[in-house]
Amino acid sequence: MRLYIKQKVITWRDKFSIYDEKKKEVYKVKGEWISLGNKLHIYDKNGKEVGLIREKLLKILEKYEIELENGENYELKEKITLISSKYKLEPVDWVIDGGILEHNYSIKDGRKTIADIHEKWVSWGDTYCIDIKEKVDPVLIVAIVIAVDCIEAERKKKKEEEGKDSK
Repeated sequence: MRLYIKQKVITWRDKFSIYDEKKKEVYKVKGEWISLGNKLHIYDKNGKEVGLIREKLLKILEKYEIELENGENYELKEKITLISSKYKLEPVDWVIDGGILEHNYSIKDGRKTIADIHEKWVSWGDTYCIDIKEKVDPVLIVAIVIAVDCIEAERKKKKEEEGKDSK
């Protein structure tokens, strides 16, 4: 299964549209206007909420909670590495690793690849192509990719602000 995540560029809150291979919108993700930390809701094509992504505030390393409509709960945790960003999804022990800064990474369960993610550079705003290789809930994969995007965007913003402060 292949999905495409397109981020809306000019907006006051995070908004994403998720399309299938036929370019039909299958999910929408909308951030809340006012919340402590990032909080994003995932809706199916009929407007029904099917997932929630919530930033945990009291933490040393980045953490996001993912709740699916079926009652499953996950936690995406940043792992300490010297070279690149790496994440772990609990309780399933999946690892999100690769060129995350370059938007080219994989979600793996041991040696088995669950999904490959890469950014398409042909459009305005971020567009991610997700190749889902295993039978998993696509909402979970979408939530992981968006949570990673939020973490990396915040990290980039902080670095830019630090650069301005040092001048």
